[in-house]
Amino acid sequence: MKNEGKVEAGDDAPPFCLPDQDEAEVCLDQLSGRWLVLYFYPKDNTSGCTKEALDFSERLQDFRELGAEVLGISPDSPKSHQKFREKHALSVRLLSDPEHRVLAAYGAWGTKKMYGKEYQGVIRSTAIIDPEGKIARIWKKVREVVTHIIRTANLDVDKIVTIEAMGIHIGIGLSLFTDIPLVIIRKRKYGLPGEIEVSQVTGYSKGQLYLNGISPGDRVIIVDDVISTGGTALATLGALEAAGAEVVDFVAVIERGEGAERLKAKGYAAKTMLRVDADEFGVKILE
Repeated sequence: MKNEGKVEAGDDAPPFCLPDQDEAEVCLDQLSGRWLVLYFYPKDNTSGCTKEALDFSERLQDFRELGAEVLGISPDSPKSHQKFREKHALSVRLLSDPEHRVLAAYGAWGTKKMYGKEYQGVIRSTAIIDPEGKIARIWKKVREVVTHIIRTANLDVDKIVTIEAMGIHIGIGLSLFTDIPLVIIRKRKYGLPGEIEVSQVTGYSKGQLYLNGISPGDRVIIVDDVISTGGTALATLGALEAAGAEVVDFVAVIERGEGAERLKAKGYAAKTMLRVDADEFGVKILE
């Protein structure tokens, strides 16, 4: 197995066979001919990893309708994965890599720093593997996404706004790097003073979101993981405008569908890192 952790887009995906939460062996070659999303995370039942697993579970059917499977990989044992899935009613399949071999092969195991001390651990990252077994895209660190946003976005703002839940890790990273306060549009109503209700309708779901922490005159940037139909983005823009904020930029990692064009028609030019399309034959990376 390739183990230097330097895989890049276009490389052959490092092969693997790992047990899942039921101790059933899952191998990369079993999934050939399909798109595969591999996400690497540090530990079951921690707050960030739980939210990530919940979000992938929530969108799992959407991925499958596009001909893609999703697998999470961490050093936790199959028993830990099983308890994690049961506790949070997760549907995403989780693989166990206690020896860190697969994590290392994909560049997701390495040196980390906390409070000035270095240690070896999981580097939260995501790889997309195409049906031919090639790495289509790999995000080895949230830092890479955040660095791109810093280079391309207008950050002359008072606040960063992101939508629960998949955009949270990007918003947090950007906020930590720039010292700009972060506002999260939530899925739960807390009844806080000045709470604004946001009605979202997308191609996949509809529901209510809730916004706090925006004052009239605030200049804001919206960051998210994906823009597809644009329903959530347009609802967010409407809520921010109603709160008296000025939206100076909108950044999403992945663009799919007509959402970006819908924003453009409203006078907002969405900046994206990766544009994809999907039909009955699968997913295509456009640029």
